[in-house]
Amino acid sequence: MGLVLASILVAVPFPVLAQDARLVADARCMVVYTVVGQQKEHEAVGMLGAVYFYGKVIGYGGQLQLEEELLRQIPRMGPDELRTESVRCGQEMVKQGEALSLIGSRIKSHAGEY
Repeated sequence: MGLVLASILVAVPFPVLAQDARLVADARCMVVYTVVGQQKEHEAVGMLGAVYFYGKVIGYGGQLQLEEELLRQIPRMGPDELRTESVRCGQEMVKQGEALSLIGSRIKSHAGEY
């Protein structure tokens, strides 16, 4: 069994395996933000999160497999998984938001007042 698995792993290029792991993680975040966005008071946050993670998927060329992956992940994500993933996905959004804010501050300091 181990030999069969090893031969499959050798036959599949590493970037494909890495893309699959990213696609699963990002698809799960898209599910989280879709669920969040169903609540009227969190509609904008849901849209922002879904668009962010969709942009990541496009960035590494996973958009052709995205619909299939979303359909695979939706039934796997009950309340516990949604809570767990919302923490992980939220941390990523906060981290990237802080990075973007820092870039904005640097640009503003170089651009002066308009």
